[in-house]
Amino acid sequence: MPQSKASKALLTAFNEYFLITLPVGLYVALEATHHHRWELLVLSPEWSMATIFLLFQGLSLYTRHLNGAGAKVSAGAVSLMALTSLLIAALTLINAYSSLTAEENTKGAILFRLGLFGLTTVGFLVLVAGATLYRLKREV
Repeated sequence: MPQSKASKALLTAFNEYFLITLPVGLYVALEATHHHRWELLVLSPEWSMATIFLLFQGLSLYTRHLNGAGAKVSAGAVSLMALTSLLIAALTLINAYSSLTAEENTKGAILFRLGLFGLTTVGFLVLVAGATLYRLKREV
């Protein structure tokens, strides 16, 4: 049974997502195992690095797929997305720094970090899957 173009695009986006986040996840798992603190799998400030990787790789993959399909990419839209990514990256870095320098990770800092990671995850999947779907539809 042939796969639909939408499912191929989503599968491509998830594949890219795991390639980007898996190294951070493996490091966090290694740290949690080493310290015998399984809560680190969720609470670790290192997830901020995955957020930043997703921000920059998402925008790069988005423009690459659209340019590869011959689409005209709006410089204004890409600039706005880049500025938004820069703002989220700055908030992520501030959060990671404050979590690493504080004696204890606060619940607010953890929720904020996970919220930024979740928001970035959704944005990454939407942008990459959408651009991939556009490219696949143009390849007819």
